[in-house]
Parts: sequence; structure tokens; C-alpha cells
Amino acid sequence: TAQAASPEFLYLVANADGVNPVAAVGSDGGFIGINGATAKAGDILVIYALGLGATDPAQTDGVPAAGAASLASVTLPVGITIGGVGLAAADILYAGASPSYIGLYQVNLRVPAGVASGKQPIVMTVGTNQSPTLGYLTMQ
Repeated sequence: TAQAASPEFLYLVANADGVNPVAAVGSDGGFIGINGATAKAGDILVIYALGLGATDPAQTDGVPAAGAASLASVTLPVGITIGGVGLAAADILYAGASPSYIGLYQVNLRVPAGVASGKQPIVMTVGTNQSPTLGYLTMQ
């Protein structure tokens, strides 16, 4: 049987040890973890992922998601931790289809206070399924 979701972040690079920076864009449009860019408490990030499951409204296979005016949120509950700090539901601003793409999801979130500096693991749970634990965000 197929899982309702099988979350996985997109990564900026694939390191030999499997510990990889997630594809996260900051408010300035730059990727976190590239050229010294870091995230800090209160920052709004867009993080790209695959396998988040069904959306409402439902997406048509092989057809790009509608534009930003008609967002398609995932139907299962989404939880995220960064460096072991769980995000409040109010800090997960959107989790759903990435507008104008096929099969790509995005999670818009507000970075919580209390996350330590450096490379911090980020883990996402969609329904009862968890992403691999080797993705990270570079924090300030």
C-alpha cells in the first residue's frame, strides 16, 4: 500500500556523509547556507520538499499547480522541528503545492526563538510520516 505522505526536503547539495543543507530561501531571495547566508529567529523562510501528500484543492497529475491566488494546502497535519525546537502551528504559515510547478511542495515558516547557532537539523512530519533526519539549516 502507498503511504499518504512520504516527506523529503530538497537539498542544495548532496554531501558524501549524507548531511545536507535543505533548499530554504530567505526573505532576500537567497538560499540559506550559501555564501554565508544564515537564518535567525523570526525569519520567514520558504523550504522546498517532495512527498507531502494530497492537497485541497486536489492537484491534477502532470498539471502545474495554480498560481499563488489559489493555493493548494496539504490535507494532513504538518509539524516541523529545527534543532530540536518545535514550531508552533501558527509558525507554519503554509504547507502545500508550490505555485506553477508539478509535484513540488513548499513550506513557508517562521523560524522560532531558541534554536542554537550553526548547522541545525530540520525534520518534518506529515501525518504520521517523518522526513529523513539528515537535512539542516544554517542558523545565526
